[in-house]
Amino acid sequence: MAVDPGERFRAEVSPCLDAWRARWDLGWARTEQLHVTLRFLGDWPPERLDDLRAALAAAAGETPPLSMQAGGLEAFPGWRRPRVLFLQMESGGALEALAARIADAMARRCPGLGAAAGGFRAHLTLARFRAGLPPRELAALRRETAPRLSGIDVTGIRLVQSTLAPGGARHETRAVFPLAGAAAP
Repeated sequence: MAVDPGERFRAEVSPCLDAWRARWDLGWARTEQLHVTLRFLGDWPPERLDDLRAALAAAAGETPPLSMQAGGLEAFPGWRRPRVLFLQMESGGALEALAARIADAMARRCPGLGAAAGGFRAHLTLARFRAGLPPRELAALRRETAPRLSGIDVTGIRLVQSTLAPGGARHETRAVFPLAGAAAP
């Protein structure tokens, strides 16, 4: 499940990403594939897809539209041994509340499929570290300032299928669930 940041966000972040791509040899996400993951499911049983869709529709229907803003650059699991470079997403707790509603709806409608691994942290993945950067380069990346970007209005959530490919993961929207009172995004 994911939130699409929209074309305006992609257009604003693209020049910054291009500059970083030229400077650091990381496995960069393609700009058109950027999204904010609300929950990663892994392999999902096809026979449970209707249950999942019902859970997502319920969670979306209980959530009013919200806004989010890009924050600073961070790394998972941390800067000591980073594996993923990401942009924090800030929403005053609204994204966290949406992720919790999704978890609750899934627990009710999709029992036995387990809880999400780890806690939810609102973020947008920018790149994966292929190997350790030399300390000087890692320090320079850590000092980078995230660009000032427009806020993002969130009016729906997407069920996204990820497929691994040699050029990086491909993300395809399979269904869209509008938030309460919003038109389908």
